[in-house]
Amino acid sequence: MKNSEMTQLQQALGELINEKLPIATALKIRKIIRELTPHLEDMEAEKRKIINSYVPLDETGAPSNKNNQYVFDTEENKERFLSEMTELMNLEWESPEHLTIEELGSITITPATLLGLGDLFIDKGDME
Repeated sequence: MKNSEMTQLQQALGELINEKLPIATALKIRKIIRELTPHLEDMEAEKRKIINSYVPLDETGAPSNKNNQYVFDTEENKERFLSEMTELMNLEWESPEHLTIEELGSITITPATLLGLGDLFIDKGDME
């Protein structure tokens, strides 16, 4: 799973923790969240480093932006920013745990939640 998919995964897991699930499945989800949290924190720290390296600060001390887009002082800084951010977002993270249809039981989840689970959700047929 790529770093770029982590925010969606976090949101999907956040929705699942509010569902009534079998104990074993609930514990598995808790374990996944505990593994994911430090990874997300590290990724956010790296994103801040990249932003601070290439985006100048505005008069309030925040990274310059216009219409929710960062503003760069040079084209070279923009290219470096995009290159490093793309590299960070394309890095892979492998969760040792996966969720199956059987583990989720008969709960109802939205397609968006299912999509957010990405490669973490597998069909048992995929495991054989």
